[in-house]
Amino acid sequence: MGLSLFIRPHPGHTAIGVCGDIDCRTSQWLQGCLLRMLGTAGTHLIVDLSAVSFIDCSGLRALLATCREAEARACSVRFTDLSHPVRRLADLTGQRKMIPMTWVPAVTGAPATPPRRGRGAPSHPAP
Repeated sequence: MGLSLFIRPHPGHTAIGVCGDIDCRTSQWLQGCLLRMLGTAGTHLIVDLSAVSFIDCSGLRALLATCREAEARACSVRFTDLSHPVRRLADLTGQRKMIPMTWVPAVTGAPATPPRRGRGAPSHPAP
């Protein structure tokens, strides 16, 4: 499975829904997209991880590196609705407290499953 982003600008922040697998093939792409969004969309990103079906250590590292870079730029990245795979890996690695979280219900409107072919194509599919 690939990775898709669903981007929704809101007053004061940009909401991004992440759908699919965050692994060694997609983690750098995701980190690059999030950092570009920080540079172009303002200073606040809210990233919904509820539709992440798989994450490996490279994916977790990309999320944490994005947070560090945002902090260095005086921006913010907050995560909402961590999926079970994200919570599990963060707990297993002891990194759960390092993930900045916020509770914002339904900020992105990302589907719980990937869209079907021909319907609601994602804004940015991963390579």
